[in-house]
Amino acid sequence: MFVHVEDVFDPEAGYQVNELLKFSNLLNMEVTLITSNYMGPLEKKPDPEKD
Repeated sequence: MFVHVEDVFDPEAGYQVNELLKFSNLLNMEVTLITSNYMGPLEKKPDPEKD
């Protein structure tokens, strides 16, 4: 099992962690992501229906 810890996770972004999680899933690896949903006052607000 792998654990990834990120300060913020945006599922629509093209960050490295997004690609890492996607390909880990394709390889049937068990992965857990620990993150926050706080994105700060200047960034977009999380959409509970998507995020």
